[in-house]
Amino acid sequence: MIFIKSAGRIWCAGGDPKDFQAAQKMESEGRAADNSAGAQEFANRLKYVNECPVPVVALVAGPVFGGGVGICSVCDMVVCTERAAFQLSEVKLGVIPATISPYVVQAMGVRNARRYFTTGEPINAATAEAIGLASEVVKDVKGLEEAAQKICDNFTLAAPHAVAASKALVFGVGGKEITPELVDYTAAQLASIRVKGEAVVGMKALLAKQKPDWAKKPLKVKL
Repeated sequence: MIFIKSAGRIWCAGGDPKDFQAAQKMESEGRAADNSAGAQEFANRLKYVNECPVPVVALVAGPVFGGGVGICSVCDMVVCTERAAFQLSEVKLGVIPATISPYVVQAMGVRNARRYFTTGEPINAATAEAIGLASEVVKDVKGLEEAAQKICDNFTLAAPHAVAASKALVFGVGGKEITPELVDYTAAQLASIRVKGEAVVGMKALLAKQKPDWAKKPLKVKL
């Protein structure tokens, strides 16, 4: 389990203006490749978190701006407090939410993205939950801690490799047309995993009316 939280009042302030100025200087000096490399680095980091095989959860207790919304969107779950707010503020600075866009659009949907990408208006916690940007809203920081432990309790019962394979499965079928090829893909996934270690242990435990090994080791949240 990976939890992402802030140390201060603002969860994420977005990109550093100095980095944007540095990129502008690179471009003016004929170093366009360096500018592109910097943008690519952030895009790669988002992809890495998005595809992380273990569950990644954002615990949001304050405002989130720009790229921070992208970070939330690559997490598997986002739990926020009632005072949290999200803002795709790029247009107010003359830029666009480019590298984060695939993940944010996937999280909130095309219609909502068309609104919030272009207006840059704040999204409160209740609205964030309603449009899919947040998974759950809790009252305060204590509520975040309680939610985090509940998440750990749920994952205690889940086989680690099956969790990773399930996450990969979502990427394999998400947004795809249900074609014969996709049906074959899902059948192959089932055939492959049900004869391996965790499935063998899990089915034996079920028939013996016992807990499998992974469920005997409670996960405790460390924030």
